[in-house]
Amino acid sequence: MAGRDAPRHLHGCGTVHDHEGPDDVDRPLRRPRVRRGGVRHLDSWTRSHGALTRAGNLALARALVEVGHEHGLAVGQKNTPQLGASGRKSTGFDFVVAEECVEYQECSAYTKAYGKHVIDVEYSDNIDRSWSSVCADDDRPAMTILRDRDLVTPSYDDYVFEHC
Repeated sequence: MAGRDAPRHLHGCGTVHDHEGPDDVDRPLRRPRVRRGGVRHLDSWTRSHGALTRAGNLALARALVEVGHEHGLAVGQKNTPQLGASGRKSTGFDFVVAEECVEYQECSAYTKAYGKHVIDVEYSDNIDRSWSSVCADDDRPAMTILRDRDLVTPSYDDYVFEHC
């Protein structure tokens, strides 16, 4: 995978995303435009009926992080709060993107491991309280964002984007 045209979009136990922003999350690129990437499906061992292991997924994640770092990318964990600090230590992730950690009361699992390097995305179709009350919550990550689930652009009526 060395070289400038190394694949940026890998599927399997983990997925590397290299993208410009939320509107093109799953679009593969030949060259990075923004130096960041995220590994998702890290918890696939929990649904594999024994075909995958936590240790194997973490080893793959570590390999993907190394490739990302070799290419100047910061690489992030996506979801999987059950990994805690051990996941960060064993993989070398630089940050985490957590979906709905306020809604599911999982933010402390991320902030204990990553400190201020947590991006939380709450979705407008699943939030059961006012956005101002979310922003007033001391337990939420400093970077908490409200988005529409489809991550549409501002030209769509369904577009939602707020941040604390």
